[in-house]
Amino acid sequence: IAAKFTLGPGVKLEDLKAGVAWISQQAMGPVQVKLWLSPQASAMRQELSANPLVALVPEAAGADLQLWPAEKGWVLERSRGGIDPSVNRVAAADALQLKEMLRQEASRGYLLGMHNHPDFLEVKLTPGEGVGANFRALPARRGSDGYLEILENQPVVMTLKNLSPKPLFLSILDFEAAGAINVLYPYNAAERSTPLGPGQSLDVRLLFSLGAQQGSLL
Repeated sequence: IAAKFTLGPGVKLEDLKAGVAWISQQAMGPVQVKLWLSPQASAMRQELSANPLVALVPEAAGADLQLWPAEKGWVLERSRGGIDPSVNRVAAADALQLKEMLRQEASRGYLLGMHNHPDFLEVKLTPGEGVGANFRALPARRGSDGYLEILENQPVVMTLKNLSPKPLFLSILDFEAAGAINVLYPYNAAERSTPLGPGQSLDVRLLFSLGAQQGSLL
């Protein structure tokens, strides 16, 4: 955190060592999505211009999303593809649903733009069968592309190990192709306030609800 300040009369620089700082703006930029309106969607310009989560851009090439009319409502098309590039169109039945979709896409882009430190964390996925105490690990299956294959609705244990010298507060997020974001971990307030210490490992039990075309992870 950097700040410019002027010391008042009688104030010493050493007195500021116990000072308090407030972060007024995140360094990752605003929670906002760049949207290009197709000529057929120009009627939405005034309403969308007033949405603080939306920045209208003049060219499709510079947009995160493109808005097109549909037979019923609207279609948002991701300019750069989605989490799964084969699923990059999201339908909105009306203006209210469109507003919610834009909020989800703005949040999704903001979170994906955060800087993580992969060298600080070791992640291992173990597919298996059974839930809770009855979980049993199964041999890992990999496709011809080398990716780990996970079956639809198959339970998985995600093991996280802290490789950094400092405690880590962890979150596991599920980014759905349709734009929704689900928090898989932490589950409760106790987990949110408990960091993973240096050298410690954590097992998180997950249940992946994957469609037939979304069975490859990592």
